[in-house]
Amino acid sequence: MSIKNKKPIDLTPKSLPEIPAKEKIVIPEINYEMGTMLGGIKLGGDDSTINNRSVKTIADAVNVNGNFINDVINARFDSSSKKILSDFNFGTTNYAGAVKSGNIAWDVNGENITGSGVALYRKGIVGAFEGVVKFSLNAETGDATFAGTLVAAAGTLGKITAGVLNLIDQSTNTTLLNINNVSTLQLTYDLVYLSVQKSDSTGRALAIVHYGTGHALEIIANGGGAGIIVTKQTGEASYALQVNQRTDYYGIDLQKIAAGAGTALNIQNSGAGSSLVINQSITSAGADAVSITNKNNNSRILYLNQTGDTLNVPVVYFGRTSGTGVMASLVNSNSSNNFAVLALSNAGIVSVHFNKMIIMGGVGSMTIWLSDGTTPDGNLTGVAGDICFGADSGKAYYCPAAGTVWTAM
Repeated sequence: MSIKNKKPIDLTPKSLPEIPAKEKIVIPEINYEMGTMLGGIKLGGDDSTINNRSVKTIADAVNVNGNFINDVINARFDSSSKKILSDFNFGTTNYAGAVKSGNIAWDVNGENITGSGVALYRKGIVGAFEGVVKFSLNAETGDATFAGTLVAAAGTLGKITAGVLNLIDQSTNTTLLNINNVSTLQLTYDLVYLSVQKSDSTGRALAIVHYGTGHALEIIANGGGAGIIVTKQTGEASYALQVNQRTDYYGIDLQKIAAGAGTALNIQNSGAGSSLVINQSITSAGADAVSITNKNNNSRILYLNQTGDTLNVPVVYFGRTSGTGVMASLVNSNSSNNFAVLALSNAGIVSVHFNKMIIMGGVGSMTIWLSDGTTPDGNLTGVAGDICFGADSGKAYYCPAAGTVWTAM
């Protein structure tokens, strides 16, 4: 310790009368140091130090309550520049050492959050309002939960599981939902899969509502697969595909734009029902149930081909349950066309030389036959009223009675 007084100290009592200076009680200048004995403490007025640190400087930094009143600057923290200069870590359990704002709190087990605020701790970040967690980021699992609306300009996500997923285009004129499979991955699963699991559900798996002038749905297939496949596997009797058109336009418009030889519409039926059923309920005149227009003069308007006939049924059947109109009408409105209105050709041979061309039935029945030039008399079995054309010398014959007797007309 160092005890210093830079000038002598007069200890003479003030009550004594003035005496000569040589008789006064005076302590001469003291300069005594015991620094090494008292841990580096040196006392000497404003020059007092502790381990070479000014006592005045220390007194200016700490108030009478022992609190720092100046900035703290050390190797890990600088309150003057408001910077953390070295790493800090949280406690090893739950919220120990967490950084928080507000009055958010938790119990000793790190559970039962109360209050409002945000806490940053070793397992992530949690935000709560009035004791209810509103968002959390789990540092261990990477899970993120949000109780409110999540807004982002862009992002990349893996698997999404949502109770209700609403995609709303706020302002930009761009694609709202774009689902692409990367070109380097051979996809063997569905890119989009929609499934309604409960059997008594009445809602739709997909509903598209469009009020604009563009297409509500457009499917473009650039690969070798089909553009759309509709399959109804089980369930009650209902349509696999139902189209309801409530405007004065086509219910279904099939356009084959490519110049190739592909088919615009191909209907295949492996079951016992009809392949195509058309029910026209409009009673006004001129509303055709089927209207076919062919602008190509080098191809047929309608081609019917029966490849399997184990039940001996007609290729075309016209039936009427009411009305008195004509069942079938063939009209050629082109006056410059000198082709036949109806052309019949049959490759099926009966009794080697004869084709069965037309069968007519009603109150009676008859068959029209076509010969290769052979007389039917004695060579063809018919019934009364049958007619055979193209027989010997181009003659026509009729059958007067059931049997092989024919009479030239």
